[in-house]
Amino acid sequence: MIIVVSLTLIGVCLGWVWFAASPVTHVKRTDILVDTVKRGPVSIKVSSFGKLHSAERYMITSESDATVEEVLHQAGSILQKGQVIARLSNPDLQLQVKRHEQLLQQAIIMRAQLQLTHQRELLLEQAEIDTLIGDLKTAELEFTAQQALLRKGIISMLTFLQVKSKKENLTRQLSSIKTRFLQLEKLQASLLQLAKQRIDMQSWELTRLRTREANLTVKAPQLGVLQRMPLTVGQSVKKGAELALLGSPKNLTARLKVPQSVIAKVAIGQNCEVRIREHSVAGVVQRISSQVENNSVEVEVSLQGELPLSARPLLNIDAEIIVAHLHDALYMLRPAHYSAFKPVVLYKILAGGQTKATTVSFDNSSGKLAVIADGASAGEQFIISDLTTLAQQGAQVELY
Repeated sequence: MIIVVSLTLIGVCLGWVWFAASPVTHVKRTDILVDTVKRGPVSIKVSSFGKLHSAERYMITSESDATVEEVLHQAGSILQKGQVIARLSNPDLQLQVKRHEQLLQQAIIMRAQLQLTHQRELLLEQAEIDTLIGDLKTAELEFTAQQALLRKGIISMLTFLQVKSKKENLTRQLSSIKTRFLQLEKLQASLLQLAKQRIDMQSWELTRLRTREANLTVKAPQLGVLQRMPLTVGQSVKKGAELALLGSPKNLTARLKVPQSVIAKVAIGQNCEVRIREHSVAGVVQRISSQVENNSVEVEVSLQGELPLSARPLLNIDAEIIVAHLHDALYMLRPAHYSAFKPVVLYKILAGGQTKATTVSFDNSSGKLAVIADGASAGEQFIISDLTTLAQQGAQVELY
């Protein structure tokens, strides 16, 4: 009995000494954040951030080698249709334009000369036809007269046959020259067609070169926002190089950076809430990239409904993707030292300002909310400010 009583007294003394030695920290209630555990439906959300992008983008590329002379706008500028973005120069292209202007003029002159030559040839052929027609009419009259004289026996048959042969010969000559005249007309028409095609080709080439020359002045093809401007003054650009990227200011999508650790929860078709400055816009996930960059995955969201006036390409945004919906769950505001991988110690508030260090496990998080798996009941209040250091020291916390 003496031994038992002695051990009991020693245990009580040690407990009193430990309790007396435990530090008590007094915390002002207004200096901490407190939340009450609630039960009800919760939407599980994944937080992310990103930028707005144009769903319709127009890339302006260089049509020839050139040198940048002037850059008038930088990325982010709102451009009207036809507004000048930059100016380039290419002396060789200007020389080609002059040379093809001369070639076109030469082709036009050659066609005009060809038409004059053809007209002269046709006039000569027509004159020969007219001469033959006259000779043939004379021969026909002579043939008629000789035929009457032959019946009267005034002339011999030989003389008559000579006149007849002459008429038939003139008839064949006239038919031949008329055929040659028609063939000449067809040949001349073909030559003129070739000359016209040469003019058309030179004209098309000149138009193309003039278009390339005009495009050295880079203009906005339509109303939009300049999303990318890679040019600097003095820079040399090659044919096909990007000159500017223009995006539509109205048809926008959100491109979000979602942490790789939670991307498995995200699926196409999920709803989300996109915050554009002070406005909130509904959206739907429409694309998930297969590439990982800087421990995050790009997710593209189509925006639903009317966008605020402040919405524009490249504007920074943040969003919450709704990945699941719990119909009945315990939840609270996410503590400052929240961890989804291991339990955390929170101070539960008791009556009279007393607190009790309690281990709480979380099952998931939903934006600012954390779903409780174990360690708390509905209606209990917890300090959600970061008191990790006090908890590790085993300190008691009292509120005043």
